[in-house]
Amino acid sequence: MLYTPGEKVPHSGIYTVTHDPEHAREHEVTCIKGRKFPPCRNCKGARFELKKATIQVEDHLYFKTDGDAIKMGMEALKKARRK
Repeated sequence: MLYTPGEKVPHSGIYTVTHDPEHAREHEVTCIKGRKFPPCRNCKGARFELKKATIQVEDHLYFKTDGDAIKMGMEALKKARRK
């Protein structure tokens, strides 16, 4: 699925970005869930496609420090690994 600038990022991860062909080559960027895809400063044709979904370190069971890790348990870890 292709996303456009201004849309909300659905999953944190690595995205392939395509631009207007005369402007720039395809490249990869990291986008954070909940933020908006940014516009390109030089063209109107930027599009984002998820290449690899990732987990933010703050959301990973092994790095939680506020007590949520204990509540989440192993089921949450298994679910996170499937993403």
